[in-house]
Amino acid sequence: MELSELRKLAQLSNLYYTDEELKGLSDTFESMKQLIDLLKNSDVSGSRVINTIDMNDLREDVPNKSTDVDTLLMNAPEAEKGCFVVPRIVE
Repeated sequence: MELSELRKLAQLSNLYYTDEELKGLSDTFESMKQLIDLLKNSDVSGSRVINTIDMNDLREDVPNKSTDVDTLLMNAPEAEKGCFVVPRIVE
């Protein structure tokens, strides 16, 4: 992946990287692309398709004790009325 494409992707994701970090990410993205290409070209004709869920194999739905709100919000940069406050990024 080109450095300019990675800069644009980082900017859109609101992430900040140095050029050195982006160069490392370029290698990582290239490796992922090669893996995806390998998977695309793999022969899966002998594989069985799994597209359904057997409802009998699911675990029993048992309620558990929840973590209290104060503990969850303890490390939040900003909280209001028991909720996380996040910066608006869509204009």
